[in-house]
Amino acid sequence: MIPRSLVLAIVLTAAAPALALAQGNPSFNVINKSGMAIRELFATPAGDANFGRSRLNGRAIPAGGAQVIRLPAGTNCIYDIRITFAGGRNEDHRAVNTCRGTDLIAGADTPVDGAASTSESRTDPSFRLFNGGKLAVIELYASPAGSPKRGENRLTEGVIAPGAAQVVHIQGGEGCNYDLHVVFADHASREKKNADLCKITDLPVR
Repeated sequence: MIPRSLVLAIVLTAAAPALALAQGNPSFNVINKSGMAIRELFATPAGDANFGRSRLNGRAIPAGGAQVIRLPAGTNCIYDIRITFAGGRNEDHRAVNTCRGTDLIAGADTPVDGAASTSESRTDPSFRLFNGGKLAVIELYASPAGSPKRGENRLTEGVIAPGAAQVVHIQGGEGCNYDLHVVFADHASREKKNADLCKITDLPVR
């Protein structure tokens, strides 16, 4: 029987590897479908404003090329990813669950995993809430900015476990700006005032 480690090594040496990752392994495969090289790629736990150093270690990914991005296993699955092309343009993918083993497509019209680029224009205030904390999110309230009432709990599919996400559906007609109130299992809460949800498709909380 061929050792599993040897089989994995063979797979990863392919020209454009299709990564089949086990749960808990956040490493992923990026495929460059743009017309220019990728100069830098940053991956940081969702919500962390500091992108840190480029994960490409000074090497570029040419147009049409692919590369495996190694991330530490067993610590986190939800990442914010920034891709910088040779011309200086950035492409952001927010709150991507890289443990799913889905290829990250750079330069395509539709971003991977449903995570929209920050440059995308939207009029729908619905969004995905990602729980990056250690406790379940048990309640979420979203009310038009400045409203004295929180309204009803928006978590129609139940609580959000750590590392999981849920789409929060908000019907249009009341604008884009909302006050958000998130409650965790220990009843600690987080608030975000006057959030422009038409510019936010993925919102991580912790």
